[in-house]
Formats: sequence, C-alpha cells, structure tokens
Amino acid sequence: MTIKQKKTLTLLGIIALILGVGLGTIVVVTRLSTTEESVAPTAPESRPRAAEWYGGEACNATFTIDGPTSGTINICTVIIDPTGKVVDGSLMPETNKLEVITSDEVTVSGGLRSDLDTPLSLEVDVLDEDGFMDAECVSFDNLAFGNYEYGEEVINPSAGWVEPRYYDYLLPGNSLTESSLTEYGDNAYSDGMITLTVTNPVVTLVVLNQYEPLSCNDGCSSNTDCSDGLECVGGACRNPECSAETDCTCEVIKSSCNQSCTVNSDCVEGLICSGGSCRNPSCTPETDCVCPTSTPTGTSTPTATATPTGTSTKTPTATPTTTVTQAQLPEAGISLPTLAAFGGGLIMVLLGVLLAL
Repeated sequence: MTIKQKKTLTLLGIIALILGVGLGTIVVVTRLSTTEESVAPTAPESRPRAAEWYGGEACNATFTIDGPTSGTINICTVIIDPTGKVVDGSLMPETNKLEVITSDEVTVSGGLRSDLDTPLSLEVDVLDEDGFMDAECVSFDNLAFGNYEYGEEVINPSAGWVEPRYYDYLLPGNSLTESSLTEYGDNAYSDGMITLTVTNPVVTLVVLNQYEPLSCNDGCSSNTDCSDGLECVGGACRNPECSAETDCTCEVIKSSCNQSCTVNSDCVEGLICSGGSCRNPSCTPETDCVCPTSTPTGTSTPTATATPTGTSTKTPTATPTTTVTQAQLPEAGISLPTLAAFGGGLIMVLLGVLLAL
C-alpha cells in the first residue's frame, strides 16, 4: 500500500469517528429533554376513559365494607356436684358471681359485671356440645375491639365451694371439656384477659363452680352430695349406721360374755375375743366366764348358843363353824422306839453267836 492510500484511509476513519460522536450526542440530548418534561397527573396529555361519565348526573356512589365493627363477650357459669354432675346450685345459698373489669385500653361505662344467683337457669350448652343445657350466660354486646381484663370470681358465702376454674377463649363452633378449665392464672386461657378482634369478635368466658362434698348433717338431695361414708337421709347427710345421730357418731355396744366378736375391742372390759366369742382370759373354755376355784377340806359344824335364864330371853342362833382337821405327817429321822428295838435285836444276835462257840 502506497503512502497516499494510507493517508486516505486515515482521513476516512477520522471522519467516521466524528460522525459517530455527533450522532450519539444528539440522541442523548433528545432523551434528556424528553425525561425532564413534567406532566401534571390531573392534566394528562390524553383524555382517560374514566373521565367520561355516562350516568347523566354527578357520580355519588357509596360502598359498604363487610365485617363486624364491634364485639361480644359472653360470661357463662356452670355448677357441678362433687361427682362432676351438672346441677343448678339449688342446694347452696344465693351466690354472687363473676365481675369483668375493662382495661385502660377500652373504656366501658361502669365496666362489665355478671351477677348470677343460684339456682341457675340452665339454658346454654357450653360443655362437650352434647345438647345438654349446662350453663347460664350473660352477654355484653357492641363492645369495641381490644383487650378486656377480668378478676377472680367472688362467691358469697364462699363456704361449701371449691376453687373456681376458668376458660376465657371459647369461640363459636368450638367444643370445650371440663378438663380444659383451670384455676385463675394457671395458663393463657385463665389469665384474666379477653381479647376481641375483627377476626374473633365473639368470645365466651366459662366459669366452673363445684360443690365441696357435704359433711355430717349438711342439707342434701341425694347420696352423691355427701362425703364418703355418709348418705342423704331425710334431706341431711348422716351416718347410715345411726341415721338419727346428728353428729354421725354411732354408740358402740360391746359384746358381753359368750357373745360374738371379731377383735378384743368388741368385748366389754375384762374379756377378750377367743374363738369368735367374748371370754374370760383366765379360763377361755368357760362359757359363763367364771373360772372354777379349789375348795379346802373341812367340816362345818353348827353350834348352838345357850340362852341364859332371866327376864330377857333371846332366840338361840345356830352359828355354823368350820373345823379344819390337819393331816398328820410322818416325823423326820429315826424315832426312839425304833432305835430301842434295833439295839435289843443286835444284843440278841451277839449272845447267840457266843453260845454257839
């Protein structure tokens, strides 16, 4: 390639570069001017279709948003007897029930208070959803959404009741069993707080009360109302062994001699239980509990008392006297006669020997 050709190619490259740079600059400036141009949202360059109203009058349409705007709290009370059977509480005196106090987050004039007196009017089924009406309820409607605090139940008088149990978040359609209720503050469902929300606008607080087993002479309607060992007799809990005794203490009648027994304590004092009968411990075979005694040998001789002569006479009285004859015992050792006979015999033997010699 000649020098002239090289110069021509170089000149054409420089011209192409200048044209490219110029064209790029024009494009960038055009785009920047288009971006910086402001368009008012209320005054678009084109007319939107939404601006065209074919109703003939001004647009004044209204809209309704579905969903609750307030909530409801139900307070339901259930009473059961010592065996767990639902009752209306007629055996107990008038009772003051639960008071629900609102928190600072939600203000309700006067608070919420549920006062129920026994006997209850059982009109609502809250336990087990078995169709059995087991509770009386009080409802508070049109409550603002938020948190509501409640205190422990107040029972007056409190005697005869065990500690109440609670469940504070029973929702419509849910089932509740007795075992789910706990004492105040034991868990999140008995913590003294009820929350109403748009998603859960209706909440039921269930309070369970239970009789203590009735003691001796307390009023009752059936045997199940009374403590173990007692029965309901004539409307009062009594000892079935002696139902007439108001202190339920039966008089213990102990067995006498030869009467049946099981243990020694069944017998009167001084006797023991032997072979199923009360006997004298000194002679258990004797059925009359009298032990035989030995009789000393002797002769009873009645003696007459002479009546002295005189103006005053007395009827002679025979006084029996007992004469005891003592048996003669043999003397110990060798007696004198025996010794003399022995000596005489010995002398005779000696004389006979001498004569023989």
